[in-house]
Amino acid sequence: NIEGERRICTTPGYSDGLTRVGAVYEQQNRGLDALKQYVLARNKTKAEPLYERAATVISALLQNI
Repeated sequence: NIEGERRICTTPGYSDGLTRVGAVYEQQNRGLDALKQYVLARNKTKAEPLYERAATVISALLQNI
């Protein structure tokens, strides 16, 4: 159960586990949840592409206003 693993890894700040949970969320197209796990894990390598994707979406939304 991924939610159980998330809870177990969040409390002690187990970064490897948080990164794995983020990867599962990313495979499930849950980008914001994945980003949160990567940030908690202090994994900039995994977080950066999600920041860029979010910035692209926000930029596109703002252009359509």
